[in-house]
Amino acid sequence: MSYLCTKLTEVSTELAQAFWDTGVAYYHTEGTLLKFEGSEVPNQEMFLRDLANASESEYDNIYQVTKDDYPVGLIPTNPDGDKIKGAMILVRPEANGSRAYLHDEAGMFHAFVNFWKTENYTALHGPAFEGLTMYNYLKAGCESGIMPCSFADEESVSAADMKAGGFQELALRWITFTFND
Repeated sequence: MSYLCTKLTEVSTELAQAFWDTGVAYYHTEGTLLKFEGSEVPNQEMFLRDLANASESEYDNIYQVTKDDYPVGLIPTNPDGDKIKGAMILVRPEANGSRAYLHDEAGMFHAFVNFWKTENYTALHGPAFEGLTMYNYLKAGCESGIMPCSFADEESVSAADMKAGGFQELALRWITFTFND
């Protein structure tokens, strides 16, 4: 079982759809997909557009982690000085709903971080929804050493930004993962 991280400018429409489809039930416990009840944001359309062709979205690259040739993680990103800015962390469970990919001690997050370090980045930062399981896992993962990073919960995302995105009910925090040496 080995993880491999690659830098892409797009993924296939089929793969983007597969992440969306397999994440439907998974979202409700981990909060890894842009799906919000009552939101005015066209979530699926935005999600598929942003992944299928980075040149037609706000992202420069998409980092993909595969485990034994099966894509298990995607992070659309932009460079930001010596940091990399990610808008979302997308986790794709196995067809049977296994969460092993998310919780693997020496898994996909190590592949991401090691790859970014070779590209001279020192940290990943971006917004996260405070209190959801994914946020709690990422924080605990850093604090327990599962993720090779330190975690900083820096500030709230402005209320205007949240309303513009249709996320009035959720608190967004700006988080930073600084890569360990």
